[in-house]
Amino acid sequence: MKKLILYTLILLLMSCRSTQEVDTSVYMDAKQPVDKRVEALLAQMTLEEKVGQMDMVTVWDKEAIFKNGYYDFGAWLADLEPEECNQLQKLSEQTRLKIPYLIGMDAAHGYAMLTGRTIFPTSISMAATFNRELIYRTTSKAGEEIRSSGIHWAFAPCIDIVQDARWGRTGETYGEDPFLTSELVKEAIRGYQGNENPFKKVAVSVKHLVGGGASVGGCNHASAELSERALRSYFLPPFKAAIEAGCMTIMPGHNDIAGVPVHASKWLLTDIIKQEYGFKGFFISDMGDNPGGGGSGEVTWTLARLLKRPEFQTDKGKSVLYCSIPGEEVVKQARKVGVGGHVEGMVGAMVDNSYEGPVKLSGTV
Repeated sequence: MKKLILYTLILLLMSCRSTQEVDTSVYMDAKQPVDKRVEALLAQMTLEEKVGQMDMVTVWDKEAIFKNGYYDFGAWLADLEPEECNQLQKLSEQTRLKIPYLIGMDAAHGYAMLTGRTIFPTSISMAATFNRELIYRTTSKAGEEIRSSGIHWAFAPCIDIVQDARWGRTGETYGEDPFLTSELVKEAIRGYQGNENPFKKVAVSVKHLVGGGASVGGCNHASAELSERALRSYFLPPFKAAIEAGCMTIMPGHNDIAGVPVHASKWLLTDIIKQEYGFKGFFISDMGDNPGGGGSGEVTWTLARLLKRPEFQTDKGKSVLYCSIPGEEVVKQARKVGVGGHVEGMVGAMVDNSYEGPVKLSGTV
């Protein structure tokens, strides 16, 4: 009985917090330092709102999203014209904290998702020129066109090292040579992210970490049987170069390495990429690579169980989960398996580390 009363009180307190008046004097003041704005915002966020900022939804699911009337998530995957992107941003104004969305889209060699945009040669063709300046000029132009549509984030460039030409995504890459790929990705990042005008640049998401171009049989999503020596000698150098060039986000790949899914590899994501290479941005899961394969209940339960594993207890977040599951569902499942307190600390660290992107890039156009 005492536990039931305590649980009821907790729910009441959470409900009061979620509807209380919000102090926007600091975090909505663009003249304030970013760190100060983030701290002021985090202090007012519920756990559900923090988890929501890790979630990305797709414009193809917008009818269901509108029907549910739940808009507390952090990002959209959308191929829209600027007026339509502005309509999406208005949804964020219906949330308690009014945090603007990040909007991202695939743009491998120009913004081919919309008509009237410049389409450049594929990456493998561009790599054949061995021309650094050409890569910079084309990605700079592509970034400008992408941003003019209301998109802040390009899921490019693809820097997989290809060791099996049967792999169907070879054309997205700069080929088989880690030195050439490392040199070209630095120019691509300079082109996409380097413009001093924030309305003429986008954040990149270098992909796919790592080994997809050596998957068994050249099959996408298949396993990659790679030694640590092979990873460090051939596959990881372009990612290290991208991090040194200031890439804002990284997308883990569909594949596993020696049976360990890349999305679940603390050794790769945390020990190497974050700690050894010094990556300061955040990860975005690849499409469909969220844990679990069933409905929202199965996905959120699996997430909660994963958070109980030792490797997640030492990780500090910095990720966006592309699974379109409302934040309160994840939190509910986390509490069921007894890791609600850990989720609070992990997600708080994630939001703190990744929020600089939305502050600088989001908003209407």
